[in-house]
Amino acid sequence: MSEKMNIENSWNQFAFMVISRKAPEIQREEMKNAFYAGFTECFAYLKHVIGSSDNEDDSIRNLQDIEKQIHKFMADYSKKHGV
Repeated sequence: MSEKMNIENSWNQFAFMVISRKAPEIQREEMKNAFYAGFTECFAYLKHVIGSSDNEDDSIRNLQDIEKQIHKFMADYSKKHGV
């Protein structure tokens, strides 16, 4: 069985990578709100993409397109921020 996904662990990893230890608590709270809002929207989006077609190949293509968009964002981010 694969490891169960834990959103809070994902948040903690994300926060560790991108939030300065000197950041005020309000910044951490607002970033956590944004993280969970983004995760919620992504989940709803994926449910729509997967459930909107009876054709498994279409669903896979849609997921691959999402993955390409994510990779592009990460590459642009890395280039801009030197990470």
